[in-house]
Amino acid sequence: MLEANDLKAIASLMDEKFVKYHDEMDKKFVKYHDEMDKKFVKYHDEMDKKFVKYHDEMDKKFEDFAKVVDERFVRTENLLLGEMEHDRKYLERQIAIVKGNLERLEQYSKITKLESDNTGLLLRMIEDLRKEMEELKRKIA
Repeated sequence: MLEANDLKAIASLMDEKFVKYHDEMDKKFVKYHDEMDKKFVKYHDEMDKKFVKYHDEMDKKFEDFAKVVDERFVRTENLLLGEMEHDRKYLERQIAIVKGNLERLEQYSKITKLESDNTGLLLRMIEDLRKEMEELKRKIA
């Protein structure tokens, strides 16, 4: 069997190997940890850049969309104002026609009233003349 010195030597060798293995594992762990940190930072930075780029693109698209909507609102408003102006002019022409017709009707009404008054006067005059003729006929007969 092995003597105590041999066991101590073996234990010492194993301790050295364990420490060496432990140190190597620590170095590998630190190395992998550092690599992972670098990769994480790299991917994080890439994701930040992509996010900023996407956000900027979305802002640009939103601004473009807002401009298109504003332009359409302006065109629609101008179209409506043009149609309203066209309708206003049309209605003004129609009102002028109606006013002209109303003036002619008023003149016709005045003429008709005068004719009616004149006809009434003539009928009275005729009636008066008829009465006078009958009186004259009675006086003559």
